Amino acid sequence: MAKMMEKTVVRLSLLLLCCSVLPLLAFGTFVNRLSVNMLDTHVTKMYQQTIRETSLSIAVNIQPFIDLLNYNSQEENVISALAMEQSAEAQQETVFEDLKRALTNNKTAMRVGYPYAYLAVSAQGQAYTESSVAPEAGEAAQNCGWIQSLQAAHSTMVWIGVDENIMPIGRKDRLYIAAPVLDGTRNVGVLVYAINIDFLEKQLNNAAYGEHGSLFILDDQGGCVAAGTKNAVSYEAVGPQLQNLTGDTERLSIGGNDYMVTMANAGLSYAQTDWKIVAITPEAEIYQETIKIRILTISLTVLLTLVDLFVLLYISDHYVAPVMVLHKAMREVHRGNLKVRIHPTRDDEIGELQESFDAMVDSLEQNIQNVQEKEKQKRELELRMLQEQIRPHFVSNTLNTIRVMADMRCATGISKALTSFNHLIDYYFRDTGSMPTVREDTQHLQQYVYLQNLRFQNRFVLEEDIDAAVYDCRILKLLLQPLVENCIKHGFQDRSRQGHIRITGRLRGDSVMLQVIDNGVGMDEQTLRRYFSGEALERERGGASQGVSNVHRRIRLHFGDAYGMTASSVPGEGTAVTLTFPRMVAEEGPADENPDCG
Repeated sequence: MAKMMEKTVVRLSLLLLCCSVLPLLAFGTFVNRLSVNMLDTHVTKMYQQTIRETSLSIAVNIQPFIDLLNYNSQEENVISALAMEQSAEAQQETVFEDLKRALTNNKTAMRVGYPYAYLAVSAQGQAYTESSVAPEAGEAAQNCGWIQSLQAAHSTMVWIGVDENIMPIGRKDRLYIAAPVLDGTRNVGVLVYAINIDFLEKQLNNAAYGEHGSLFILDDQGGCVAAGTKNAVSYEAVGPQLQNLTGDTERLSIGGNDYMVTMANAGLSYAQTDWKIVAITPEAEIYQETIKIRILTISLTVLLTLVDLFVLLYISDHYVAPVMVLHKAMREVHRGNLKVRIHPTRDDEIGELQESFDAMVDSLEQNIQNVQEKEKQKRELELRMLQEQIRPHFVSNTLNTIRVMADMRCATGISKALTSFNHLIDYYFRDTGSMPTVREDTQHLQQYVYLQNLRFQNRFVLEEDIDAAVYDCRILKLLLQPLVENCIKHGFQDRSRQGHIRITGRLRGDSVMLQVIDNGVGMDEQTLRRYFSGEALERERGGASQGVSNVHRRIRLHFGDAYGMTASSVPGEGTAVTLTFPRMVAEEGPADENPDCG
């Protein structure tokens, strides 16, 4: 495959050498002309696309104001407020408050994303803004022809345009969006939204049309609605010529310079307007690369053709071929073959890449083996755990205790004993893959110790000192019982005094720490190391210590080596065993034993 790639590169290089120099000399003029035509076509399409995108952007930013105006002008609270009698000052204040609640607390207003002010003019001639009753604005509104037209309207319509400021705030030029407020077909007023004209100017400034490009928004009469503040050409210089343009793309001569003009409709829904977005760009700026193309077409083509063959040969030998080898090896790994290796012989970046690939495959193969081994150990531990917990002699002794109680005490206490025993059996067999809460596991322990006290005449006391937050944390099932059972079997060999088992639970950052503490016979240092050292807990073995070792190994397998079990002991005073595992707060529904703890 590498040889085939190398031959292909050589052939392409020779073909390029033979087909570039001579045609370049013979058809230089033709190629130059063709490039200019292609550039012209490309630039024209590019600018048409750009002006359409600019038009769409402006429409997208204005349309939310129109939609909000349509919504509010048809809202019942606005209609009823403007329809009220407004001759008295108190009535005007009531209308002002009603409009303010309806128009300023509307959550829909959050969609427009730009500051605006409203002016509501009733059919009775009263005007209201968001800050006050505005009689001076009402007088100014009555002199606006477009407001008078809207007051005479008896059907839904939207007017949009630019006019002098008729409101008591803001700069002189404002963009107005207005609609009649209708109660059925009765016109009760006009609702106007006013936006600073720099809203449109910013939209135009954000569009890129070269270093000396100019952008305008024209109304249906050809008048200038807004112009970019960075324009190189003023509207006064081009306005008369723009009014006569009809096509999407045309050429104009302004002051002895040629310009390309592109236009697109703003496309505002529900608004009775026919705005156009117009872009003017100097043709000298558009085609300034043409001269460079003429020079570079000859010089660079000749030069690059001479070196092309050598470069391609070098690349093929030093980069393409090794990458093809790496690609082939990766496809083998993708098919599941983890035995493939490259064995790099180079010391450069390609060699490091190939060496990293070999290391990655080695690591991947080892990780898969580790995962398979851990899953196997998990299954073995769970099976061993169930076998450890449901021992025939425990079931036999418990049933025998219940029978003796029935014979000696005329059935007193049998109900409670049977209830506890049934609880244990149910807990043992209930969904072995689930993770109960600490509260559920300690409730199980209470039942277990109760049955053990029946057997040993109340020689043991189980005490809990667990924080409330710990009770709701998840725990691997039956982690605590092997430790309590170990206390009863080995810690309390001296039956002359009462055994005391204390379980504590605390949160330590993102971890849970549980301790099982007894006042039993304890262990010396040598015995403690033999059963509870890290090496001893990791070692598989049978016998009395198997249940304790399984607890440690289950925690490690599920949550990693950062967690597990430790122990401390004082001969004659007792032993304390500490479990640590990640904090996992219980949620609704069952949890399995493969939680995402990372």
